[in-house]
Amino acid sequence: MQTAYIAASVQHKHAVQLLTPSLENLGLKVFDWTKLDSPPPGLTREERRRWYDTDRKGGDLFAFCRAACRQADLTIYYGESGQDAAVEAAIASENRRMVYGLRGALESEGLMLHGAVHRWFDSVSEMLVAIGRAQLARRLWQSGMGKLLHTRFCAEGLEFRHIFTCDSCGGIRVGEAKLCINADLGKRRVQ
Repeated sequence: MQTAYIAASVQHKHAVQLLTPSLENLGLKVFDWTKLDSPPPGLTREERRRWYDTDRKGGDLFAFCRAACRQADLTIYYGESGQDAAVEAAIASENRRMVYGLRGALESEGLMLHGAVHRWFDSVSEMLVAIGRAQLARRLWQSGMGKLLHTRFCAEGLEFRHIFTCDSCGGIRVGEAKLCINADLGKRRVQ
């Protein structure tokens, strides 16, 4: 199973919790830092920041997030998140992991963050479609149909963005070629 990690500021904790089920529905196992211990209630903002940065539980959170960035097949930078999430994106990129960036509404990423992220998105739905297509391509490749798709892509200059769900059979339609592949049934048909 492919794995994912969402690099985000603790300010985006609830957004991470909302995005996680969508990734799990696409077949990804998410390394979820939001399920780890939280600071005790009643702390001031500065005390919470100190807890995350220096206290023992904060150190556990750091170790978990660093390991997740090194191991996850996909790291998603959830912008605008600041230096911690940018460092996580860099850790993932340095470990040759795929990094997608979800650009914040007013974000202008700097040179280093721009270089660490392999592909930027301006909306969650656009990113989820891209992840879904990548997962589909991976499953097709593993099922043995990938060689056919790869040959077809090379011959016609298609990319994975040319993969669509076929309305009539529920399979996969590749580009304008009307080639349908139903991975569940293992059948091909030309419309």
